[in-house]
Amino acid sequence: MASSYRLFRFAGIDVDVHVSFIFFFLLLALTGGANVFFYVVVFGVVLLHEFSHSMVSQFFRIKVNRIVLLPIGGMANIELPQDPVKELLISAAGPAFNFVFAGACFLGLMWLGAGVGDYGAIMDGVDSGALSALSPPVALSILFYVNMVLGLFNVLPAFPMDGGRLLRSVLALWMDYFQATRVAISVGQLMFLLLIVAGFLLPNFWWVVMGVFLFYSGSGELNVLRLKQAYEGVAVESLMLRNFRFVDGSVSVGDFLRLVVSPGLRYYIVVDGSGNFRGVVDAESLARGGSAVAKDLIATHVAHGYGVVDAGSRVDLAFKTLLSAPVTLIVSGGSVVGLVTASDVWENTSFYLQKRGKKRQA
Repeated sequence: MASSYRLFRFAGIDVDVHVSFIFFFLLLALTGGANVFFYVVVFGVVLLHEFSHSMVSQFFRIKVNRIVLLPIGGMANIELPQDPVKELLISAAGPAFNFVFAGACFLGLMWLGAGVGDYGAIMDGVDSGALSALSPPVALSILFYVNMVLGLFNVLPAFPMDGGRLLRSVLALWMDYFQATRVAISVGQLMFLLLIVAGFLLPNFWWVVMGVFLFYSGSGELNVLRLKQAYEGVAVESLMLRNFRFVDGSVSVGDFLRLVVSPGLRYYIVVDGSGNFRGVVDAESLARGGSAVAKDLIATHVAHGYGVVDAGSRVDLAFKTLLSAPVTLIVSGGSVVGLVTASDVWENTSFYLQKRGKKRQA
């Protein structure tokens, strides 16, 4: 089952919905139409917020892979460069959109001769699933509050939210990018811990879920940045396993485990009788199958979930491929010349960081 599904594509950007988002709206549908309408408005604004980030990114010719909608908000998958000024402008675009939109709603209410509706009354209507009649003043009031809340929430200096990225970009003007990220993440994690505690005390289930999710999101980005720093300029071929082995797909699993498998080698390249590539097999996985798969042909257990990277590529530019599958084939001139596993990348990070540190000291 896929974790997300494409909703539509706009300006070259895929908009996907996570499966949890679909279940969230199915549950909302059971609470009444007013609730569904309110959250459609909320996520519509969230989507526009993410497109604001994306449009500024594309202005700087930075690739935007996709936008994913989750029950706790949206996430634009942007390959941000380590450029504090560009990151500051891209991060500020989302909240700036929300504040401008809120200002437009306020002006619209003034033009109609109406004030902003009572926030408490609107939220009571959401909680009860019975919002009052959606007259223009009510609709504009809802849009005003949604944009103000999203804008203010996103400017909190809590990485990886917009405010945290703004903090990181400002710090990076005066300190190392990695250290700036570490400081921004620490500030963010403290705020998310407070959000989790507040969620338990009130109680507010969504605050707890959001706090836990965002707490760990920052750490993940720090690990990715650490990888980039360690492997900057390092060729993939320097990391690859060269003494890999081939196995004929017509060999039985039992014979393969008994006669072919070597200690320390987990992945094997499967070929047919003519030497044509057919895929990869995992010896450990086959061994766990025991006698139930012993008579099967190796060809029936070929895995196609592998990456392919050119031997001359840089690790820091190909790490997404290297980490997205258990094993990646390293090719040169159309032939497989080595293998790299995702664990190889993680396990050698410290070595390359130390190596880079020694070069700087020299």
